Amino acid sequence: MNDPASAKPRLSVRHLSVQFRPRGMLPGLRRGHILALDDLHIDVRHGETIGFVGESGCGKTVLARALAGLQKSITGSIRCDGEELRATAKKDTSLLRHPIQLIEENPFADFKTRRKIGDIIGEALRLQTPKLDTQARDAHVAALLARVGLPDELAQKTLKALTAPERARVALARALGAQPKVLLCDAPAAQLDDEAREAFIELVVDVAQQMDLALLLFAQEPTALRPYCSRLLTMTLGKVMEQAPTDALLDAPRHPYTRALLERAAISEQSPLATHKKRAAKSAAPALQHPPMGCVFHPRCPLAESACVRSEPHLRRVGPEHYAACHFVGDGSQS
Repeated sequence: MNDPASAKPRLSVRHLSVQFRPRGMLPGLRRGHILALDDLHIDVRHGETIGFVGESGCGKTVLARALAGLQKSITGSIRCDGEELRATAKKDTSLLRHPIQLIEENPFADFKTRRKIGDIIGEALRLQTPKLDTQARDAHVAALLARVGLPDELAQKTLKALTAPERARVALARALGAQPKVLLCDAPAAQLDDEAREAFIELVVDVAQQMDLALLLFAQEPTALRPYCSRLLTMTLGKVMEQAPTDALLDAPRHPYTRALLERAAISEQSPLATHKKRAAKSAAPALQHPPMGCVFHPRCPLAESACVRSEPHLRRVGPEHYAACHFVGDGSQS
């Protein structure tokens, strides 16, 4: 790790924001904008795995798609190994040349189920190394399948013939075929059962570390990412509320929003489903179209005061490598 290049962030994001135009019945009825992601800053080192967690609609998927070049209406800077990436949506084929690859919750939703696995993975290889002949490309496909724990004969099968765990691994192999420097997993393998999901996440983390990739995991459940991430960030309404080393955030959360996420997770484990849904509904996030003034969490925060309505708190240091966007959380080193 003494290589000077490895000391620089693999991924560096500054002032990243995403705005949507709200849809009205007629174009003339459209007013203002929806801020789906607001002024995000993050650095991720070579081989590091970090996690973004938050309730549905908090901005995780928008962030993942923005980093992967799939999202329109972006402002800010996205740098990979020091190179600025154009934050504009591109055609699907050119996205396979992008150094940041995204594995979505349903990665093959738009694919024909009769496409062969070898063709799906080989598409990325053709774009990255167009001079490869068919025999060499097939060998590369077989190597990628082996890396994700699948037999090479799977290349001749179709999507329709695959199980859900196999599809997840094919999605990983396809992303690796694009020779990425950063890998993103949004709600990784959400369609799998607990055992298969855990095995898949462990595989992704292991592959990313072996290949020295920066890895970003996105999930609703904070504690699910504890074994894999060096850092966690909690989000709501497009803003980061807290970021810290994983154990510090989960064992000693400083922001009321993070505490609420952890309490809700505990309720879901201990209470009947109906009770959990009832409680979760009461604490549902406001719509992005109508964000609260000041701190976006203040309508649901048990500590809220008038200052929370008047002004928006920004991330500030509250402990070693620990930051929270709250007016009433002090520096942990002084407490």
